[in-house]
Amino acid sequence: MTFALVIHLALLALLVFLIVDMTRGYLAATGTVWQRLLAAGKGSATILWSRFSAGVTIFASGILWIAELLNASPGVQDAIRSGIRPEYAAGVIVIILAGAELARRRTLGK
Repeated sequence: MTFALVIHLALLALLVFLIVDMTRGYLAATGTVWQRLLAAGKGSATILWSRFSAGVTIFASGILWIAELLNASPGVQDAIRSGIRPEYAAGVIVIILAGAELARRRTLGK
C-alpha cells in the first residue's frame, strides 16, 4: 500500500464518521432545523462549522483521488478549474474563516 492510499482511506473513514455522527445527532434532536444542527455539532456552532468544512474538503479531495485512480484526472481537474477559478480561492478562504469566527463568537456569547 502506498502512503497516499493510506491517507485517502483514513480521510474516507473520517468522512464516514462525520456523516454518521452528525446524522445521529440531528435525528436524535428535537426543535427547529438550527437547533437540531447545533445538537449535531455537540451544542457548538464552531464544531458544526468545522465538521462541515472538513467534510466538504475531504469530499473534494476524494473526487480528485478517485479521478486519479481512474486515469481521468486531467478531465476532472479541468472541470473543477472551469467551475472554481483560482482567483476566487482567497474569497472562499475568507468566507470559511468568517464562518469560523462567527461560530466562535456565538459560542463565546453564552
